[in-house]
Amino acid sequence: MKNFLLSLCVAALVAMSGSAHALTPYGGFIDLGKQDGKISNATKFGNLNFTFYGITDSLVAVGSSVPTLLLTIPQGAQKFVDRLSIQVGSQYVQFGDINRDTTSFAFSGKSLALLNEAIVNDSVTFNIAYGNSGRSTVSAAALTGTMAPEPASIALVAAGLTVIPFARRMRKSFTKEA
Repeated sequence: MKNFLLSLCVAALVAMSGSAHALTPYGGFIDLGKQDGKISNATKFGNLNFTFYGITDSLVAVGSSVPTLLLTIPQGAQKFVDRLSIQVGSQYVQFGDINRDTTSFAFSGKSLALLNEAIVNDSVTFNIAYGNSGRSTVSAAALTGTMAPEPASIALVAAGLTVIPFARRMRKSFTKEA
């Protein structure tokens, strides 16, 4: 009987963890054209914040596919160099420079860990700090990737399933004593 219960518990654990590990694609798009896609640097420095919502789990690299941020810069944009940052807590951490030729950012290793650390309330916020290097133009931003559930959630499900046979056994031993 013990072996049967143990086998049943392991089978349930495998079945539930298989569905809990389901990878979910994520694709967020933000049209920044509300500012006409043009940010003037007349004041020397300016900022543009944009937030992607609906990121319910950690973003992960799957095979050769990694989470990617793609910024759309219209053709004919003047030369510029600006800073891309990501909001982690109440601070912005610089991620890299953007210009007419560098508009795609792949997250892997430390940058992926930073991206996942920045996910708060199912959202992540980026910031573009405009420098004094011309007139930058960003008309849209897209974040793509694959979401995977947090390992702690899976561990809680596994712990709960592992305890079931022992809880039943303890209940039987208490009823015998009474």
